[in-house]
Amino acid sequence: MSKTILNKEGNKFNVIIAKNGLLRDIMMEKTLVNYLKDLIPILKKEINPHNIFQKNEDEVLTYLLNIQKEHEFFIALINEKVIGGTVLEKKDESIRGDHKVWKLKHFALSEDIEKNTEKEIISEIENRLKKKSKSLKIQVNLSEKETRAIELFKRNNYKKEATLDNHYRINEKMFIYAKSINS
Repeated sequence: MSKTILNKEGNKFNVIIAKNGLLRDIMMEKTLVNYLKDLIPILKKEINPHNIFQKNEDEVLTYLLNIQKEHEFFIALINEKVIGGTVLEKKDESIRGDHKVWKLKHFALSEDIEKNTEKEIISEIENRLKKKSKSLKIQVNLSEKETRAIELFKRNNYKKEATLDNHYRINEKMFIYAKSINS
């Protein structure tokens, strides 16, 4: 699905949701590949060091295409330019299906977008996930080196739930931030 959102500064950004090789409702796989190629430099810069994002573009692209076969890819655009994205990965669900746990995997936004636009993107992700369940929990795993993302999620009322030592790399901490939402 695609949705154009007008933020408070009057800038428009579009949201694209992709799964299984398709940009839902609007485009074909070729366009998805182009958007993912535009997202790769943002991922390489913002999630550094991450083993997969240190590989060459073709290997990273193959990895991203494989992820979106099972999970939704959220891609944010301003004026048709990719400004960031994340994988929406459903981790768990209650037996009745009324509560779901989602993980934002490989969350990255370009550093040159405004803080308010960042907030609008987080809100859009939350609103999309709220439509899938009466209650939900959203979590994101962040390396201690992802300081900009940590501050962004703190500003959006995500709470640190855990600190894991040596999770991604030796002598590095990984934090789990989460937010519970009831519709």
